[in-house]
Amino acid sequence: MSMPTVQTDLLGPTPVVLIDSRIPRIFNIISDEDQRGLVSQLEDFIEEVKADGSIPHLLHLGVLSPQNMDEKHIKKDHLLEKCCWQLAQLYRFSTPSRIAEAVPAIQFVSEIYQRENPDVAVKKDVVPMLYLGVALSRSRKHDDEALNTLEQALAAADLTPDQNLKNTLWGRAEYSRLLRRFGKMAEAEAQESHIRSWLLGHPYTVQHSELKALISDEGATDPNHILGHADMSDFFGPSNVTFQGINMGMMHSQF
Repeated sequence: MSMPTVQTDLLGPTPVVLIDSRIPRIFNIISDEDQRGLVSQLEDFIEEVKADGSIPHLLHLGVLSPQNMDEKHIKKDHLLEKCCWQLAQLYRFSTPSRIAEAVPAIQFVSEIYQRENPDVAVKKDVVPMLYLGVALSRSRKHDDEALNTLEQALAAADLTPDQNLKNTLWGRAEYSRLLRRFGKMAEAEAQESHIRSWLLGHPYTVQHSELKALISDEGATDPNHILGHADMSDFFGPSNVTFQGINMGMMHSQF
């Protein structure tokens, strides 16, 4: 098979490759059936590249051309990293979210980053760490690892608080729910209070409908201790109007 493509009016009349960085931005508004189909295509493509990935194979797939044979473009792992990162984002923005399935894909992305960045202990790739922490937490199989990953990711994110705002909110909300699962109520409440304070201090940064999605888990059965607070009832009232907000800065390109 060749690199899968997508044709949608949301991205213009010309088909784009499935790893196009714009796709996660519109993924949640395409049909559930199309979401599942695109995820399946990307999963199959990744497995095919893993099984071979030689230069002749990459030429056959159309991801490498004879005119573009420099080393960076012929590395199997480079292509797999891009595909796995895109797959993780498509899992996240599926309806309902399938982020729990993203653990292997994000772990591969992290392995490549660590290999390419020996100073990883200092220079952390925050967004994939947040993704991994949330994915581990949602899987309900690796809570200890999820807790440690989210703690490290949020500590790194706090060093650059003006970057990765949406992803940090998403990760912090998951961290607060995870703390409650561990019975660490005081710590969970501190995280919930931190989120509410940030929201109240930045009322026009992100659309409220998007904020609700960021700080909620649609699969959770427990009360939402962030949205359930009285301050949030006023904040998300119908008369409160917000505007589209900040574009996130990150090492990996994503929504």
